[in-house]
Amino acid sequence: MSYNKQPFFKKPAPFIRCLVITAILIIATALSLFFLIPRQPTITVTGLSVDTDGSGGGGGAVGMLQLNSLTSVTARLKMGIVITNNCWYDLTFQTLNFKATHEEYDHGNTPFANGSNSTDFTVPSRQSVNITYPFSVTYDASKDDGFQFVKHVGLACVTSLLGQKGKVDVRVAVDAQFGALGIYNQWQHTNVGQTVSC
Repeated sequence: MSYNKQPFFKKPAPFIRCLVITAILIIATALSLFFLIPRQPTITVTGLSVDTDGSGGGGGAVGMLQLNSLTSVTARLKMGIVITNNCWYDLTFQTLNFKATHEEYDHGNTPFANGSNSTDFTVPSRQSVNITYPFSVTYDASKDDGFQFVKHVGLACVTSLLGQKGKVDVRVAVDAQFGALGIYNQWQHTNVGQTVSC
């Protein structure tokens, strides 16, 4: 007795096989793009304060001010930032530069405070990192028309000494250079308003 053996599954037609392979390639490409396309990190300034604990160098509250000349003085500040990595891979930051300006100091054209990081650091994928950076403030009286800026800051600090919160509103610019996967290197500029407690 003989019978014809039929395969359990019929072999799909070449057209159907081609459609399935094309669909798989499109899905794989879309997933690769979703996970590999670079996303800008989020950089948030969490606060500025006077460096009274000496983390920026020097000797605590006494060493936080340095007299450069009769018209110039340098002070140390600390800036807290949070960097959130929105990518699905680690980001390595090579450079972070900070500048703070105030409308009453050279009409906001010249930063009165500058700082930058000294070492590279990595932010893991889909995570946030809190960082505190010391940076220096140099006051030059020639850039302060009518001493408006120093009066504003001085009044805020005197208010703090009297037991109330003395605050100064400034503009902070953060420039970050970062890279990932060894294939791209990018700059990001963040400019935000920030209140400094005296």
